[in-house]
Amino acid sequence: IVFAEFEEVIDPETVVGITFSGSLADDLVDPPTEIPIAEDEAWGEVSFEIDDFESGDLTITVEPGLGYVADPDDFSTVEVSDEIELVASCHDDLGTPPGGTDRQTIDVGERPVPIGFFEDVEEEPGGEPSTTIEVIATTASDPGEVSADFSRLRALRAAPEGYDTPVANGTLPPGLTYVDDEWTGAATTAGTYGFDVRVCFDQSSFIVEGEAATAAERALGRREVRAFPDEICFGYVDVQVVVRAVAPPPPPVVAPPATPVVAPAQFAG
Repeated sequence: IVFAEFEEVIDPETVVGITFSGSLADDLVDPPTEIPIAEDEAWGEVSFEIDDFESGDLTITVEPGLGYVADPDDFSTVEVSDEIELVASCHDDLGTPPGGTDRQTIDVGERPVPIGFFEDVEEEPGGEPSTTIEVIATTASDPGEVSADFSRLRALRAAPEGYDTPVANGTLPPGLTYVDDEWTGAATTAGTYGFDVRVCFDQSSFIVEGEAATAAERALGRREVRAFPDEICFGYVDVQVVVRAVAPPPPPVVAPPATPVVAPAQFAG
């Protein structure tokens, strides 16, 4: 993806010319020649594709045009490697969540507390709730090795757009469902239930096609990405919920039947 950013918002719409050079320039598939900057925007983007996994370099240069000034330093060179680097794996154990919510005991008729992948929203007086998402395990210093830490999974209490917490490799307690880091329903059957809860992102939810896709939406990644699957999972938490049977109430106390008292009548004069 190539991003172009102006120093200020422009008016009207502008088209920025670009050229490609370097060892991989001849390996591009229908490379774009310009980046459209929408009216009242300061930046835009276009995507390009290399026809095969190859090592090399690629330089993208901004060419002079109408409505803007191209500086000699307006270029970017990237190194492309054919080595595949593991960024995150759905097989990563995210560890123990805060509060130990991965191990809970409840009674029939109750539901557990959320595991806590997403934080509660705190709204300041007169302000808007924060929408910052700080998710995902990152690569460790050793290439190919992933470091996953549950404490770094931070987002909104209501799952941000595209994020989900599917259940896999186990069985939920009957009567309960777990969607978007929230329990619904109530446990109906006593027992011990083990399962995995994953943290996943469905990037297809960000695909915006046709005229509805503004430059801003496309630059935020809301477009089709052919190189990745629709759903990417960052790891899992091993969860166990113990459901206890509710003891039946004690039988009601019934008073014994009354015994009649028979005695001779006495009269006082």
